[in-house]
Amino acid sequence: MRLRMRLKRKIRIVVVSATVVLFLSLWFIIRLRHCDECDEQLASVNFTETECITGTPCTYANQVALRVIVITSNRSRSLARLLESLDVVELDGDSGSLEIFVDCDERGLVDPETVKTAYAFHWRRGLVGVHLQTSHAGVNGQWIDAWRPATNDTREIVLILEDGLGVSRYFYRWIKAVHGRYGDEPDFAGTALTIGRDRLPNSPGIEPVYMYRGVGTWGFSPKASVWRGFQDWFHAHSQRSNFRPHVPEAVAKASDNSADSGTTWDQWFDYYASKEKMFVVYSNLKDYNDNRSSCFGTKYRVSGLNVPNDDPVTYCKLIERWDDRYVSFPEYITRFDLDGNRIGKY
Repeated sequence: MRLRMRLKRKIRIVVVSATVVLFLSLWFIIRLRHCDECDEQLASVNFTETECITGTPCTYANQVALRVIVITSNRSRSLARLLESLDVVELDGDSGSLEIFVDCDERGLVDPETVKTAYAFHWRRGLVGVHLQTSHAGVNGQWIDAWRPATNDTREIVLILEDGLGVSRYFYRWIKAVHGRYGDEPDFAGTALTIGRDRLPNSPGIEPVYMYRGVGTWGFSPKASVWRGFQDWFHAHSQRSNFRPHVPEAVAKASDNSADSGTTWDQWFDYYASKEKMFVVYSNLKDYNDNRSSCFGTKYRVSGLNVPNDDPVTYCKLIERWDDRYVSFPEYITRFDLDGNRIGKY
């Protein structure tokens, strides 16, 4: 009798253990929703060595001339289109690294097709890092924590891109020149490829660049010291439930965001830039080229919060030929406030 009871007890233990192992295995597979081909792809991709932690600004082990950060979640076709445009970028002999951040949903699940697309990409210009968020980071977390400059004076240039964008093969040549010309200016916060829409009631004239107080989300390249300061400030102030980064004069830009005022990362940055009296440099190619469709970065209409279905229409046409006049910067650059009105020097 006792022998039978011990035998039943052992059987129950084995069954329970097997059930637990099976459950954990299924949970792990479902959570990652990993593609079958990823193991082969992982063996052939030249990966970076940095592991980034969700919720913590990521500092990279290597330093390169250009680090491109792509943030995505569940739009594999948009991601593939952006990666295709990045594959032909001109680095002019400089080193590069590409980091792809894939966010998960609130259940902790990542999109398998997006993960597959990220792992399958072989960048001809440098190393690739694929970072799967371990918890839902959201747009703010993806943007703000994807790059922590090693120092305030690092020479590394970063460009942060969302997956619905496309870039000109000459974007790096331009943003490198912008950082070289304006990087030491105290009111320089960074540069953006495209402003998004015509927010300026007054024309910048025919100069190739101008400064605007608002940050552009269609490809942003922040100044390292400014980005470090913004990260520290954001993480400190975002914990205060009674604080809202509201900028009263941001009338023109507010219409670009469907979210409530003070909730998106760019609204936080606009507040910070306004407080610190800083500006973002934009190209003025539409006026400078007398061509309303010229740009270094464009946005495709892809399905999301405001667009139900993918639409191939883009905001502008990417520059296909380089002209040295694009970096013939003026001695004095025109500045515009968030309301779109021209301002003088501080």
